Amino acid sequence: MNNVLVLHRGSLTANPYHRWLAGHDGGIVLLASREFLDRHGERLPSGDSRYLHAEALADY
Repeated sequence: MNNVLVLHRGSLTANPYHRWLAGHDGGIVLLASREFLDRHGERLPSGDSRYLHAEALADY
């Protein structure tokens, strides 16, 4: 099983990685920009089993 690393800046709503990677049999690791999430009024997915790990990074 292979995992996918997503390096994200922008709107999560506009980039539904969990849908795009629905056929992938591994996990999704999401590293996102804290500033972009705040700018778009969004939060990281939490309690979502589709993501192996999701983290917001400052100054990314």
